[in-house]
This record gives sequence, structure tokens and C-alpha cells, in this order.
Amino acid sequence: MEHSLLNLVRATEELRQEAEAGRAEQERWRQVLRDLTAQVGGRNQVAKLLGLSAPYVGRVLRGDKPLTQSLIGHLQEFMP
Repeated sequence: MEHSLLNLVRATEELRQEAEAGRAEQERWRQVLRDLTAQVGGRNQVAKLLGLSAPYVGRVLRGDKPLTQSLIGHLQEFMP
């Protein structure tokens, strides 16, 4: 019983660490999107550049929507 409980605690901690890493990665890419938005002159321009809708870009910038792998791929094209 004690061994099972210890395994459960370890698994929970691993999941918590993975979730935190995922949130940090999302925030890093969200900042890249913010920087690109500032460079091109606004949300509408960055949306056109990326082939997305401006409302969607706004939701991503606010953190209401996660960045998809596809969006991250597009952002990577604009990184030095």
C-alpha cells in the first residue's frame, strides 16, 4: 500500500513538472508572437502575414487559445 502511494505521488509530480514545462514553452512562443506583432505593426498585419484571422491571433496573444504546432512552425520561419 505504501509503495503504491509513493508511486502515485511520484507520477503526480512528474505530470505537474511536464505541465509547467508546457506552460513555459507556450509563454515563450507567445512572446515571440508579441515581438513579431510589434515588429510588423499590429495584430492585423501579423495575422495576414501568418495567414490567420486577427481575432484568433488576439485570443492567442491573450492566452485564451494555445499556440498550435502549426503556428509555432510559422513563427519559426521569422526567427533569426
